[in-house]
Amino acid sequence: MAPHPWTKRNFRRTMVLTLFVICVPLVFVVGVLVFFPGSSLRQWLGLTGILGLVGLVQLFWIIPVRKIVKNNHGEVCGNCLFILTGLDQEGICPECGEHYTIAQTRAGWEKDFRTKYQEGTDR
Repeated sequence: MAPHPWTKRNFRRTMVLTLFVICVPLVFVVGVLVFFPGSSLRQWLGLTGILGLVGLVQLFWIIPVRKIVKNNHGEVCGNCLFILTGLDQEGICPECGEHYTIAQTRAGWEKDFRTKYQEGTDR
C-alpha cells in the first residue's frame, strides 16, 4: 500500500527542512572560513544550533496528526485528515472527494506511523 498523500507531503517538507538545516550552517561555516579568515568561527557555530531547532518544528506537524489518527482509530482521510468515523466502510471523503475504504485508510496510517489501530479500542 502506498503512503497517504498527507504523508508524502509531510515527507517532502521534512526533507526540505533537513537539507536546509544541514546546508545552511555548512555554507555559513565555509563562508566564514573563506571570506573572513581572521574572524572567530565560534560566533557562527551558534547559528548551527539555532537552525537545528528547525527540526523541532516538525513535531508541531506530526504530533497533532498522530493524536487525531489515534483518537479516531485510524479512520481519518489520508488526503485531508477529515475524520471518517461513523461514515460508510467505503465511499468518498466529504471534505476532499478522495475515495476511501476504512480498512485501507487504517492500514495506511498503521504503516505510516508504525502502529496498530483497532476499531473500538483506545490504544
